[in-house]
Amino acid sequence: YTVTLTVTTALGCSSSITNNNYIDVYPTPTANFSTSPGTVTQTAPLVDFTDLSTGIINSWSWDFDSPSGIFTDSLQNPSFSYNDTGVYTVELIVTNNFGCADTTYNLVEVLPEYTLYAPNGFTPFNNDGLNDTFMPQGVGIDPDNFEMLIYDRWGNMIYKTTDINEGWDGKANGGDKIAQIDVYVWKVITKDYKGDDHQYLGTVTIVK
Repeated sequence: YTVTLTVTTALGCSSSITNNNYIDVYPTPTANFSTSPGTVTQTAPLVDFTDLSTGIINSWSWDFDSPSGIFTDSLQNPSFSYNDTGVYTVELIVTNNFGCADTTYNLVEVLPEYTLYAPNGFTPFNNDGLNDTFMPQGVGIDPDNFEMLIYDRWGNMIYKTTDINEGWDGKANGGDKIAQIDVYVWKVITKDYKGDDHQYLGTVTIVK
């Protein structure tokens, strides 16, 4: 740009000076990026970052906001694997060949993966501290919305708990003796971290 300066005295006398091409205004880049996949979970924690910035860019600086330390990258389209659930603020700074920079942020949410699994047998008789209780386990389960019921072969409920960390020790109806060696039906009613209902039915065998 050309700049002209004009000064005028109190008596009305003036003088001007013009500098041609005095100011250079360089174009600035616009930072932008997308992430894939749309849903990131503990079992599929890899995120691909795609640069969508505009302008003539010659450097990229990424900060993935990792919970285990500072992890950065200078690739245009990097990938990063998160090792824990949470919401992370990812930063991208792009710079062009004139040194002009722009910064943008996007959120990445890593969700717990909902699963529930249960053994098909346990050994409460030997009392060796191994496999002494029947306790379904999983991830992504809402601990405040959990119920487990145990039934004998005649359909009688012999055990019930709403504590996700309390397994069945093989005793029936609060008694002090372990139930007979047999196959029992278990039922679990629970919600996941999103509030969706889940119900499971299976069998477990008391093994001596």
